[in-house]
Amino acid sequence: MNRQWSLRIGAALAALACATLLRAATSFTPDSQPIGYVGQLEVTNYVLTSGTEVVFKTDYDRNTWTGNVHAYPVDASGVVALQADWWNDGAASHIDAQDFNTGRIIVTDDGKANASGKTFRWNSLSGAQQGLLGTSTTGPQVLNFVRGDQSLEKANGGTFRDRSSVLGDILHTRPYYLQDPNGDVLFVGANDGMLHAIDARTAAGGGELWAFVPSTLLSKLPSLTVDPYVHTYFVDGGLNVGTVTISGSQKNVLVGTLGAGGRGVFGIDVTNPHPATETAAAANVLWEVNSATSASYSNLGYTYSTPVLATVNTGASAVILGNGYNSAGVSSLFVLDLKDGSVIKEVKTSGAVGGGLSTPVCIDTNNDQRVDTCYAGDIDGKLWKFDLSNTSANNWTASLLYTTSPAQAITSVPAVGMHPNGGYMVNFATGRLLTTADQTDTSVFYAYGIWDGAPAANTTLLQQTLTERSYVNGSTSNRVRVVTANAPNWSSGGNRGWQVPLPLAGERVTGDTLFIENNRFYFATTNPTVLNASPTPDGALWLMELDFLSGSTANSPFFDLSGDLQLTNADRVSYVSGDTLPTGAHVGDINTTATGVPVGKFIDDGVGSQPLLVQLATLNTTLLNENPDVTLPALPGDPGVAGGHFDFDIYYGGGAASSKHHVHQYDDIYDVTGVNMLNASDSAFNLSKAITNTSTQFKVLVQNQYLNPAATLSIGGQPYTNVKLYNGQAKETSAANVIANAPVYTRSSPGFTLAFNLPVDAFTNKNWWDAAGGTGYAVGDVRAGLIPTETKCVNTISGSGTAASMYNSVIPPANGVDGPGTNSTTSGVRHNGALVIQLISASTAASEIEMAVPGRPEYGWRVTAANYATRVLAEYTTFWHNPSNICFGAAGWTKTPAPDNSNTKPKSMPAAAAGSTDPKVGSFKATSSVVSVTTTVNGNVTTVVTTFADHTTQTITRTKNADGTLTIYTVNPDGTTTTDTEADTEGTVNKGADEKRTQAITGRISWTERRRN
Repeated sequence: MNRQWSLRIGAALAALACATLLRAATSFTPDSQPIGYVGQLEVTNYVLTSGTEVVFKTDYDRNTWTGNVHAYPVDASGVVALQADWWNDGAASHIDAQDFNTGRIIVTDDGKANASGKTFRWNSLSGAQQGLLGTSTTGPQVLNFVRGDQSLEKANGGTFRDRSSVLGDILHTRPYYLQDPNGDVLFVGANDGMLHAIDARTAAGGGELWAFVPSTLLSKLPSLTVDPYVHTYFVDGGLNVGTVTISGSQKNVLVGTLGAGGRGVFGIDVTNPHPATETAAAANVLWEVNSATSASYSNLGYTYSTPVLATVNTGASAVILGNGYNSAGVSSLFVLDLKDGSVIKEVKTSGAVGGGLSTPVCIDTNNDQRVDTCYAGDIDGKLWKFDLSNTSANNWTASLLYTTSPAQAITSVPAVGMHPNGGYMVNFATGRLLTTADQTDTSVFYAYGIWDGAPAANTTLLQQTLTERSYVNGSTSNRVRVVTANAPNWSSGGNRGWQVPLPLAGERVTGDTLFIENNRFYFATTNPTVLNASPTPDGALWLMELDFLSGSTANSPFFDLSGDLQLTNADRVSYVSGDTLPTGAHVGDINTTATGVPVGKFIDDGVGSQPLLVQLATLNTTLLNENPDVTLPALPGDPGVAGGHFDFDIYYGGGAASSKHHVHQYDDIYDVTGVNMLNASDSAFNLSKAITNTSTQFKVLVQNQYLNPAATLSIGGQPYTNVKLYNGQAKETSAANVIANAPVYTRSSPGFTLAFNLPVDAFTNKNWWDAAGGTGYAVGDVRAGLIPTETKCVNTISGSGTAASMYNSVIPPANGVDGPGTNSTTSGVRHNGALVIQLISASTAASEIEMAVPGRPEYGWRVTAANYATRVLAEYTTFWHNPSNICFGAAGWTKTPAPDNSNTKPKSMPAAAAGSTDPKVGSFKATSSVVSVTTTVNGNVTTVVTTFADHTTQTITRTKNADGTLTIYTVNPDGTTTTDTEADTEGTVNKGADEKRTQAITGRISWTERRRN
């Protein structure tokens, strides 16, 4: 989901002088803050290709000020099934069913500097803490009310306010999903006084595991019982989880802020997020600090900042956050020690008293996995740069990078991208919604790009203008925006950055998180001054994507407005009266210039969140935007690989052995994307059935790679590798080298693995076979990722004698040609082109193997037919069982068939073998903590290898091409790969690796989830 602070730098950054702040923003009452925006979604995986991921959505009912958390399935196309909540009526119903006294684990702490956790029980509180809740009579009643006791509510004859649910409203906090071997957990703050840890499993989840009441909030808890209730904020800030060593042990620590709820920050050990008792849960509380803890925290304001968790140059694992609003002093950056909350350094700015710093974005400028620079805006409209590069915290400094004009609050986190001329481009936007007066503010707010590294002579901002247009395609009409295409001047005396006014009065940007991706600055705007006729909710939401360097756009569409899943001129707007028309153009013609490319689209009315970027099965990216008024229909599920199914066979026994076992729709039956041939869902496929002796030595050959380019293999304990690259066999032309380079294995080899896996989009027609990833093949070929064919052509014998082992062989056409191939019984690819994994005797000689297709190593190597009976110990095949039922050598066969979306249910659905471990794409969680990041630069190729705490790795290879594009080849921890070609950092070329989906759905992204390299 992985951190956006890891960036490279090519030149020293220019130091900019600080300007003195003349006045600070007027203080406000946080508990009176309008809703304004809502927290973003959480998702189990930012790569949705499995089709089985889950989106966690929070909501609230402002009539009763209750809240809920839902777990919705999201398919590989990004469609959220809002009618299929895994938790039925959400987490609220589960918590309501838990007894307030015996069924819930709730803890707090003693409120001291080095906090000691304690159970949230009356007798556990100190006398001073009890006094904050009430008398010896009313205090326990308030405490039990907070725990969920409804016996004293008015409906039951008491005096406390009635609640339809005990889970409070959830407004601005964003849930945090944590993968855990004992069961995944979702953390979320609510305005009922608590941080909740919710069982994040699907069918069995939704219940509360435990909850934490920050001691900072104890004095506010009695207000929850008052009728009529005046809404009050409690745990309404940001959450994050990081890793730190405490007493020699590595710990996962959750850090939370309170937002409008209070001036506090807390840290909880979530290494084991499943405490069995309240005592055990209390022991996990590590620390809590607030503005009254000690003088070191006196400048801590209301902590709206989402905490950054990273290693700093002192070597400490740190919490980095803005000091927040309504502070006692100037805007400042707090750097706390993650293990105990102590202040490493408060880096103060030169602003005026009463300022307040918002969420920072932090970057590593020299690739040592330590934060060197942070950027953050403040409530007074100033953008600050914090230099944390020194190994001594006493030498950390703050400098003013830019003051907005007109001066307007920056309440959202900035986004940072590399500038092509050195330094960084810092993107941000202005806006606030903190008071009732803000709701009616019709000022014009702005989006910015400020170049940190600009020559001192560069003082002007390039201006761009947004204009609303109507995009019409048949009966479809959408409100969109286009932007001027003024070019920046980065030479000395030129532009320092850019500024774009948001076109509607009162339109602004609030909430975290804004980001840069695909060379565009992504953000959502809200406009509380738009008053709509009932029942339409007030407010207007727009999604904006501007070129991060210029505030304009490249001349290439990135919104698939036509809905054809392509980016073409059909996604542009037409010329209208008043446009400057080029020679020969007329009003109504498609505008083929950059000013015809929509850069914004209207999302909906009401209240929304910032966007979330996810990767889809057949598309590169999409944006999911909070839209509580849209209900999307649930779609039928497609388990396993999307758009069809694969069949699987095993062969052994010598001679021309027929298939010993065949399973139709293997992936659909077991909802997997591959097979672990040592521990399969169907144990008949376990290698032990074919090779019974654990000491038997063997080697592995692979066949028909060219016809099955989406498949990956994990053999001999190695990470998943694409079949095109496995052991170099698809490039090797010497039989002697194939034999010499093939490792010798036994079933008992230490760490031995034998598994095959597919990406969820393996049946998609695309250029699977290309130059990316070092295959050495530059000729592209659009085809399905697994060969489409028919069972009888793969696993039945067609010849006689030694030719019988050819299993309906086919001579393939020239590479890049559709086909079909030419049937044969003695030559060509075996098993009708299916992917073949052949385990051969370790003593097999080079003279006993052959290239499957002479002169074409991309089709792999195999034991010759004459030696098949004595040298092949076992064989596996797999293929896409396409509903056309056309064999590779038959008329009508095509390498690019349409996907099978029938979702035909298997006739038999046996349970998977107990303890089986077939692979399934989607196992990589974006919240896995990063252990190390290694960057290697070789000319125009940069390779970044990230190692995660679960020992998996992700490899990203970025190649700068001669035409100005950037090719990004990613090998994910589960072995799946993606190839993305996009504009380079100069933003001048765009080859379409962008958003291709027309429908925006609820969602978000933040620097805490996507690493930028």
